[in-house]
Amino acid sequence: MFNFPSLLDEGMNEKERFHPESMSISLRAEPFSDASMVIPDSDPDLSVGDFVRVHAPNGDVFVSVVKSVNMNYANKTRTVNLTHAGSTLADVVAFGKKSAQTIKSVVDDQLAAQPVKHWKAGAFAFGNAHAWEWNNSDIWSNIDSITDSLQDWMWSFSMDSYPWTVDLVPIPSEPSCEMRMSRNITGLQVSVDKSGMYTRVYPVGAKDLKIGSVNNGVDYLDRNTSKYGVIAKVLTDQSYNDAAALKAFAQ
Repeated sequence: MFNFPSLLDEGMNEKERFHPESMSISLRAEPFSDASMVIPDSDPDLSVGDFVRVHAPNGDVFVSVVKSVNMNYANKTRTVNLTHAGSTLADVVAFGKKSAQTIKSVVDDQLAAQPVKHWKAGAFAFGNAHAWEWNNSDIWSNIDSITDSLQDWMWSFSMDSYPWTVDLVPIPSEPSCEMRMSRNITGLQVSVDKSGMYTRVYPVGAKDLKIGSVNNGVDYLDRNTSKYGVIAKVLTDQSYNDAAALKAFAQ
């Protein structure tokens, strides 16, 4: 049975329901799922920034935020584009220079910048790592950069209660879906693109930090140069102020 999307009030309680003529949903683990629905003009009014609860066919339920509303006066419908409410973290700038020593302190400090406290930090199972530093950047970019240096970990968003919870969890190892090729498939194509491949990286952190001091005096890292030759890239991340952590990130 199809569960209709619903408009939420300020307390994130159901206010009114929509009756879409059509709806598409794209589910992603990271960064954010999105959806689009075409609703009749007789459905409730909504505006950019409103929150809508979306029910996906696989049973997932997530709160989304309205990004755009396009009115079609010819057929009296509205096309509403929605993005997972986690995207609100990208709308808030943590102004000024920010630094922290642990993942928990990073997230607590960043979420404190929210003008409306939609999100709170979870109880992280991951231990302490290294020092981070940012300057005048948005909350999501700052938080998301943490997982760049953590293999097999991802951000998870729980919306069982409000304020919602953002947590750091292991990437699931068990597949959640499968494709069976025994029938209904007319073709399969695999493309290999090496245009984004690099075999040498020069990591640069905050205040022009380099890795030579922890890498035998060499400011770069190589991999597979004997096979592909030297294809170099400068890898810059201003959140790193520790050379060892910068090296680990680059590796």
